[in-house]
Amino acid sequence: MLASCQVGPLRPGPKLQSHQFPPLRWRAGASGWPFMPAKTQLNGAPAARFGFGRRSLDRLLHWGYMHPDLTPLEHEDELHRLLAESEERPVLLFKHSHTCGVSMEALDELVAHMNDRTGTRGAERSAPQYAMVTVQTHRGVSNAVAQKLGVRHETPQALLIRDGRVVWSASHFRVTAAAVDAAIRTRS
Repeated sequence: MLASCQVGPLRPGPKLQSHQFPPLRWRAGASGWPFMPAKTQLNGAPAARFGFGRRSLDRLLHWGYMHPDLTPLEHEDELHRLLAESEERPVLLFKHSHTCGVSMEALDELVAHMNDRTGTRGAERSAPQYAMVTVQTHRGVSNAVAQKLGVRHETPQALLIRDGRVVWSASHFRVTAAAVDAAIRTRS
């Protein structure tokens, strides 16, 4: 699991010159995962040797990949359609922050839940609709969710919506694959 962080290019300060920066190596340490530079090394060998190509590293580091069943919510009218859809089937809305490590772990848990359900999805009577709001890029939609559903804003936050109202919610480390699965089974 990669921790969330934003890393820009290293710029020398007033007392350091660029040639004084040591070469960067990627090592999993006790304190977590440090950032990876463009030419990532794993234990002294190029990352591609370990199955990490440049494209897969970009996808992992910039979180460009989204589960195909997870619909991004980008406009308030999409939120209105989603709430109307909750009359017919349950909706699981996930509020996500790109800069929060806890949110990345919660998203991993949600994706794990979604991956576990794909085999049984057709057999279920009311398979849920999954949607995600990224708070940094769609703050207005995030605020509308809090206002329309009467829930306090938190990230990460999972909201199970049925008939236009929240029937279950969890935030931070309480967003787990098991908790989401149990909520969908018992409350939808």
